[in-house]
Amino acid sequence: MTYGYRLNIEDIYLDAADRNWEQAKCEMKDVKELDPATAKVRIFRGPDTDQGLKSAVQAVVGWAICLEAFANLAWSQSVAKQMPSSEFK
Repeated sequence: MTYGYRLNIEDIYLDAADRNWEQAKCEMKDVKELDPATAKVRIFRGPDTDQGLKSAVQAVVGWAICLEAFANLAWSQSVAKQMPSSEFK
């Protein structure tokens, strides 16, 4: 894949992840949970509906795809990768 198309696809994934996170934030509520180790009630912000959970997961997965793609692009352009393996330390 050429460099320009690759960046456009990563940008599309990043925009989709950001939109999913904004939607997930709207569905976040205070959720009570019992800590099994201490038997104390903990309160955290979490998705209240299945759609909110789905949006949050899609956002995290989208960010992970973008991060991996950018790291792969940086690695493929790095000097260390272009060196012979005998010189790479």
